[in-house]
Amino acid sequence: MSTKWLAAVLLLGGVIAAAPAYAADGVKIGFVDMRQVILESNPGRAHQADMERFIKEHQAPLDKEKDKLQAMRDNFEKERLTLTDAQKAAKQKQFEAELQKYQAMAGQAQAALRDKDNRYMQRSISAIRVIIAKVAHRDHLSLVFEKTQLMVLYSEPGMDITQQVMQMYNAQSGSAAK
Repeated sequence: MSTKWLAAVLLLGGVIAAAPAYAADGVKIGFVDMRQVILESNPGRAHQADMERFIKEHQAPLDKEKDKLQAMRDNFEKERLTLTDAQKAAKQKQFEAELQKYQAMAGQAQAALRDKDNRYMQRSISAIRVIIAKVAHRDHLSLVFEKTQLMVLYSEPGMDITQQVMQMYNAQSGSAAK
């Protein structure tokens, strides 16, 4: 067991000793806040506006069905004392059918919204990765990390290439701010 510890310490010491020599060769590291590029870029803002329009379009029919369910419930409460057990059961069955219809509509709308958002994210991430590679090549960066996933606590100001990537992404999308 002590031999393994000694080997691990020697290996770690070798890595630590070699790291400054490697870093001295000019390894440059950058990072990008992908969330910021995706949400705050012109295409990201356009996507958010499109998603809001999509939600509004699908919300109206859902609200109509919800109002219909509420009216059915209110009507049932008013008539409850005068209805026979068979009538109560029929109204309950009708209400449950309408509730299932509403839940299906809501589920379909949510699935369509998720699908729309996922397609945007896939396209965006692919395009942004190409831009990151261009910026990294242009600036001679050896590594580019995703800023939020690494929890970067400190970096030199020139290492963050988020704004450069967002500007190129805006320009590529043809909707760069004027």
